[in-house]
Amino acid sequence: MWTQQTLNQINQNITVDLDVNSGASTFRKIRSIIICNRYDYNNSPGFLVQIGRNADIQIPVTMLKNCYNAACDNNNIYNRNVFEYQYPKQTTQHGCHVHVVGMIFYHAGLIRQVNGGNYILF
Repeated sequence: MWTQQTLNQINQNITVDLDVNSGASTFRKIRSIIICNRYDYNNSPGFLVQIGRNADIQIPVTMLKNCYNAACDNNNIYNRNVFEYQYPKQTTQHGCHVHVVGMIFYHAGLIRQVNGGNYILF
């Protein structure tokens, strides 16, 4: 489950201008550390992530925590189903939320890819 160490790893490794693309994606990068106020994020601290030339999404720490804990409950597997169960509206409106959360976990050293869109927590 989510611990202070999990948050510390994210804070230490996720920085402004970090490239959160995969082989097929482009333009995804951490633009800034912000207070998230879209959807029902309730002013949670988090990240503003560029997802296209002129588009961005907010990834609050509360989202990361909820997805991490849901992955723990899913045999330590993070994937689209885990994210979509927690955040169906965001999945529908911008499916790249799923990828960005996974890449934040990846760059923080919290997961590794096992196949396709499935990642396992360390």
